[in-house]
Amino acid sequence: MLTLDAPEDPPFEIPPEVLKRANDWRFVFKFAHRVHYVLGLVGVVCGALTPLHWEHAKYFGVVAGLCAAILAFVQPMQIYRRYAIAWRILDSAILRAKSGKLSLENLLDAVEQGERQLSSDERPEPSDPK
Repeated sequence: MLTLDAPEDPPFEIPPEVLKRANDWRFVFKFAHRVHYVLGLVGVVCGALTPLHWEHAKYFGVVAGLCAAILAFVQPMQIYRRYAIAWRILDSAILRAKSGKLSLENLLDAVEQGERQLSSDERPEPSDPK
């Protein structure tokens, strides 16, 4: 039978600012992901309904065009990708810190690494396992 040892309390309390930042990044990436798919789906459906000979079918074309313009201009999938990567970096560090395997300094380094990820369009930097 597999038994799990109860993790010891971390040697420090995770700063509330770090937890709030992780929650905010998670909210943004989930919201951007949903926006991308909702706008895409609405745009495709409205585009398919545009050629029908209904009295107001032309408005479907306008909605389809607006959805495409918003997707192209705002690029919610890019926002999703940056925030999801940043959140994963920070969430992993928080989990390691809670288990006592990461110091506060290394946790704050993970916050900075996530911030750098948000400000760039590049892939995440490889990190040293600590």
